Amino acid sequence: RDIELKFKEAEVLAIDGYSTLVIRQEDVFYPLSVTEYIRVLQEYDLLEKWVEVKNTGKKGNIRIENAQSGSFFLPKNEYRLTHLSGSWGHEFQPQTTQLTQGLKTLQVKNFRSFGSSFFAIRPEGETNETSGQVWFGSLSYSGNWRVDIDKSANGELQVVGGINFWDQEVVLKPGKSLITPKLVLGYTEKGMEGVSHSLTTFTREQ
Repeated sequence: RDIELKFKEAEVLAIDGYSTLVIRQEDVFYPLSVTEYIRVLQEYDLLEKWVEVKNTGKKGNIRIENAQSGSFFLPKNEYRLTHLSGSWGHEFQPQTTQLTQGLKTLQVKNFRSFGSSFFAIRPEGETNETSGQVWFGSLSYSGNWRVDIDKSANGELQVVGGINFWDQEVVLKPGKSLITPKLVLGYTEKGMEGVSHSLTTFTREQ
């Protein structure tokens, strides 16, 4: 139920006018290719990451039970997470929590959400609205989504985001592909004000 990928090739292409790193890999056993895209949106100080999974065989279906859009790592440190949640009539309420060792999952499973896939991660103690480091992101997707934030015992952090495959799968027929939604990622040293500026400008102009 897992895949073992080997590197095939990489190149930089222009996609919709933006420089995009394209990394192609193939499974060592299954007729399956995985292509990762990392696109630089320079004027917004943002990256977009997404993946294309393709059944390259001539016969037989391949069932996809999990395919995330992208991930990134943060170095050893103490971090706090801000995300949005709520209930009917009280949507999009900011919630802030310390990230301790283990896995924290933000998700939607039933196509109903009172928040969003937005997340912001700051080093412990940085609370200034107009300065300070912030790593942030959001998934460009209106279906079931999930963001996993995993802190290891040594304090390093991995963030993974994409489709929530809870209680579902995608069946790829020969020659067919699955393209995951785009995970939008950014970094600023201008606090939450910098986050707001980058994401609102990107959302308004794209």
